[in-house]
Amino acid sequence: MKKWILLVCLFLPITVNGIIITEVQVSGDSASNCYIKIFNPTDQDILLDGYKIRKKSATGKDYSIRAIPKGTLIKSQEYILWANSKDDFSEKIKADIYSTATISKNNSIAIISPTGDIIDALSWGSGEDQYVLGDSFANNPDKNQTIKRYYIDGAYQNTKNNSKDFYLYPETEKEIKINTSTINNIADPPKSPTETKITISLFSAFLILILKKSIY
Repeated sequence: MKKWILLVCLFLPITVNGIIITEVQVSGDSASNCYIKIFNPTDQDILLDGYKIRKKSATGKDYSIRAIPKGTLIKSQEYILWANSKDDFSEKIKADIYSTATISKNNSIAIISPTGDIIDALSWGSGEDQYVLGDSFANNPDKNQTIKRYYIDGAYQNTKNNSKDFYLYPETEKEIKINTSTINNIADPPKSPTETKITISLFSAFLILILKKSIY
């Protein structure tokens, strides 16, 4: 009997605290074009029965984004994707789960286990009383820009600190303009003393020539 129980357990997906948030889009062409990508970095499939995705508004008020449907399985080294369903956005990006919830600037999100534990969280901007690991990611993304987790040497970085583990993608137009402005505003190097002397000498010769012509 014990052997049969052991065999059954070996083939059942396990429920562990290994899933992580890897990418978030707050808005796209429409303000409701938001999505959350979740990854399973473990070597086991994970059953997400009873798990929830929640958010906090800029003022810290808690809302449900989606209770993950019973039977949802996230396979080892694979993703599940939540997206807003307005205007069939979730269908267009082939989301696994969806709802009418939205996320916006100065918000945060969290994956909550059936026992109420925070499995992973991401906060961005400057909201109050947020779901956060370490320090909040300081910037709010623009439309069609995402907050992505660093992927280094074949693995996602996970220091449990939002400010260190994430970055904005792609670079914003504002940042590009700042970089261009910095380049354009670099002053020309000052002329050497030799160049200055040559310029003065040429000017003096030209002035003498004009005076001579005036006299004659």
